[in-house]
Amino acid sequence: MGIARNRGFALAIGIMALACASIAARAAPAEDLVRDLPGLDGSLDVRMYSGYLKPTQADSVHYLFVESEWKESDPLVLWLNGGPGASSLMGAFTELGPYIVNGEKSLMPNPFGWNKVANVLFLESPTGVGFSYCEAMLNGEACKHNDTSTANLNFLSLKYFVEHKFPEFRGRDFMIWGESYAGVYVPTLADLVYSAGDALDLNFLGFGVGDPCTDDKTQTFTRHLNFNFEFAMGKGFVAQTNYKYITDNCIASDVNGIITPNETTASCKAAWRMYYLGTSGGGGNGPAATLPHGGFIDPYNSWGPNNNDFWNMLANYLADEEVMAALNVQSYPLRPWSLFADHLDYTKQYWACYFDGETPGEPHYNYSMVPIYQKLAGNVRNIVVYNGDTDPSVQMRGTEAAVNSMGFGVVGGGDWRPWFFQPEETSARLLEEKLPYFGTFLTYRPLNAQLGGYVKNFHKNVSFVTVHDSGHMVPQYKPVAAFHMFLRGLLNQPLSPLIDMDKLTNLTDAAFYGNAENNTMGFMGDWVQEAMSKDYTQDKPRHHERPGRQVRRKVQPLGRKVLR
Repeated sequence: MGIARNRGFALAIGIMALACASIAARAAPAEDLVRDLPGLDGSLDVRMYSGYLKPTQADSVHYLFVESEWKESDPLVLWLNGGPGASSLMGAFTELGPYIVNGEKSLMPNPFGWNKVANVLFLESPTGVGFSYCEAMLNGEACKHNDTSTANLNFLSLKYFVEHKFPEFRGRDFMIWGESYAGVYVPTLADLVYSAGDALDLNFLGFGVGDPCTDDKTQTFTRHLNFNFEFAMGKGFVAQTNYKYITDNCIASDVNGIITPNETTASCKAAWRMYYLGTSGGGGNGPAATLPHGGFIDPYNSWGPNNNDFWNMLANYLADEEVMAALNVQSYPLRPWSLFADHLDYTKQYWACYFDGETPGEPHYNYSMVPIYQKLAGNVRNIVVYNGDTDPSVQMRGTEAAVNSMGFGVVGGGDWRPWFFQPEETSARLLEEKLPYFGTFLTYRPLNAQLGGYVKNFHKNVSFVTVHDSGHMVPQYKPVAAFHMFLRGLLNQPLSPLIDMDKLTNLTDAAFYGNAENNTMGFMGDWVQEAMSKDYTQDKPRHHERPGRQVRRKVQPLGRKVLR
């Protein structure tokens, strides 16, 4: 009888322990749950959280967290926008989040959101950016940050997120992704995460950076940063005759070799003005000029419409008091809210997008991001560096040169080669609802596998990837290709097969090119067919499917009013 009681007591204790463990494993903060997003046609069909982290006594860091729609055990991914001073909610609501702004204070679902296969965390970093604030702002002062303090703050924010907000993510696979000046944020944070070891209870896999500030020597000083004269010539914005005349007669260079206009003669003045007229004021980087719609060439995407209206819509949406209440950020102390930091005093500290021709002196650290890559490569699972090939602001050739300069060496058969993706048949409703700034190349017609860009694989599992026909914000301009590239990087899967260099070199022409008369493919056709096959182009898991488990219930709204 006593034994039975003891067994019953032990069983009860065991059940209670399991229940407590279950509660501990699922401790998401109910007070941060987003129950509704104004302007969305329908209820939320993903679970989102928004609120504040307190990594230090002086800093309140805003986070937006979106659970994966695939599996609860999916990796955790941190996304950071750059600037310095750009809100990561830009990434959340114009690029890769579950909902994209598609009009004045309205949203649409994003079928290519990265939360389809990962738990995605957006941090507005550092404080002074977006809804994140510091104590100094309460006294009318700016938050002071630099590259070092930002990396530390991001690390402490991650630690707070895991330890105090979502302990169920302890030990979870983890990657960091970002773009632009996050080319500094991401590697410096990755260095801290790697060096911390078990102090941050996450399984750090590696990182990905898009169109990144990396190394002034190979980007800025080779004129591969910002829309410029050479970019205009290469992309067809200036006539050959005018280009040659300016090159021969109307150029002065500063001490760093940066081209400066020489307009001391009437003909040179006319030639340069023809250049500015044809390039929308130098793509926004020339002399101040008043133009309709702010200019006709987007300095972030040479083939796309100017982003200013898109960003203004997002800024107006997020500054709305009802939206702020939905995102649990009513405590943000200042109004109006801004998409780009109005309360940040930032100091760059590396040779990475440091030189602007105006900042005096040299950075605190006399090196770029290259040594950090050299330290981390081979010590993390994989590193992905990608770049849109029509980006005028951080040009693809400069990023390619920066990665080449790291000295890892190309793996056998892994040199520059195409990769492909399978376009989605986009619904007519999405094409009707979306703004032209998002998914410029989306189509509702079925297509075969299409060129995604080019990939170069280095030793120590570092890859350089181009995204064809994309500007600076790759997930915004090419969302399907970007999703495919992200998923392959997240799973550490190759974008295209390696090339057998012995066959490439030694095969006969017939064996390499094939025979059109016999309708037989040679090595070249076979390789392209393999690269276009489902093994490389079909996302696994497909982001519109879910595994055989319970479907997430929709978050019930508390009652909302659609904003117009």
